[in-house]
Amino acid sequence: MAALIAGVILLATHWGQVTAFIGEKMSVLGTVVHVIVGSIGNAFSAFGTKVHDVWNGIWGKIKEVLNHIIDGIDSFITGLNKLHIDVGDVHVGFDIPTIPHLATGGLISQSGWAVVGERGPELAYLPKNTQVYPHGSSFGQQQQQIVVQPAPVMMDGRMMAQALWPYLVDQIRINVGSLGI
Repeated sequence: MAALIAGVILLATHWGQVTAFIGEKMSVLGTVVHVIVGSIGNAFSAFGTKVHDVWNGIWGKIKEVLNHIIDGIDSFITGLNKLHIDVGDVHVGFDIPTIPHLATGGLISQSGWAVVGERGPELAYLPKNTQVYPHGSSFGQQQQQIVVQPAPVMMDGRMMAQALWPYLVDQIRINVGSLGI
């Protein structure tokens, strides 16, 4: 019993040192656990990034092949559209629309006007360093939706955008190309 009382008195007199010692050891243990958990998290993050990059590479190649197939089909459609037969007042021919490429998105490196849109071509002014994503893509990123409105075209004080819109888009595509986004 005397040894127990002596131990309690010793513990009480050195309580600050005992708690400091235990706190120091727990801090070291916490640091070790934090490093281990952080390393595991970093490994999973790196693995996820690699999987994402591999998938983007595979999907990019698939889209590239599909876009080449679409080019072939569009060439065939263009050839069919050139076939016209006129018999008297009857005009027989094809007017088949071409197929747009699969959207790719990308970083706009220079500000300016661009033809964008998967549901119909639209003209948009995009500022420098704008990241444009294909519709429906996410990969966990928050994206700002770009709402594109036809630019107002005025002629003799009247807005002509609706009437001229298809022709403007065609001319922009012919002269500067489509971004494919």
